[in-house]
Amino acid sequence: MISRKRKKEDNNDDRYNTRLPSLSSSSTSSSPRFRSHQAEGWMSKYEELLDYRLQFGHCLVPNQYSDNPSLAEWVKRQRYQYKLKGMGKHTSMSNDRIIALEKLGFVWNSHDAVWEERLKELKEFKHVNHGDTNVPSLYPPNPQLAVWVKRQRRQYKFLCEGKSTTITKIRVNMLREIDFSWSGRRNKSEQRGGEQLCETESYDFSEEEEEEEEEEEEEEEQNNSKKSGLTLTTKRTMA
Repeated sequence: MISRKRKKEDNNDDRYNTRLPSLSSSSTSSSPRFRSHQAEGWMSKYEELLDYRLQFGHCLVPNQYSDNPSLAEWVKRQRYQYKLKGMGKHTSMSNDRIIALEKLGFVWNSHDAVWEERLKELKEFKHVNHGDTNVPSLYPPNPQLAVWVKRQRRQYKFLCEGKSTTITKIRVNMLREIDFSWSGRRNKSEQRGGEQLCETESYDFSEEEEEEEEEEEEEEEQNNSKKSGLTLTTKRTMA
């Protein structure tokens, strides 16, 4: 097995050259109010995020990341501090830190990135399953995709009812481009009827609403994983 150290060396090209000279303990903050140990703590977490990036190929650390909960909290805090900086408020986010994180491919708005990643997974599912977009509710190969598909249908229903929703006209059109089944039915004529259910207008939604949806999605994904494991265990016992 290739060690993490060796893996880092193998990926030591321009894309991963993220340890900038300007990110010393004295320059990771934009004000003397930050102590050196705080700057060192920031760099320590940055190193952990780099390891995560090398392992998974992205910086989208889940909100509930059992392998390293403190890293998940740190990532959320960086986005919050970045938001404060954009509002011109008191923040620990410096320009140097922004540059360093962006060189890692850090995504400030994680919701759009995660949504597009799920859409990509759905396209792959459709290709493998002969044009079918109906991901089973319990789908052990990719539980998060199953939850995401269910969520899109629920949010589209809210859209049709004129309620606050996290789905936008752009997202609806992207799903329609791959003949997404809003009803979950396999009959093509019924699917087409469902697509004419409502006009796709954009509704405003807050970041808090999107975060709540994301947390619900993660919780449902975990529950589905447990159910899948229980079902598999039961089948083996019966066999």
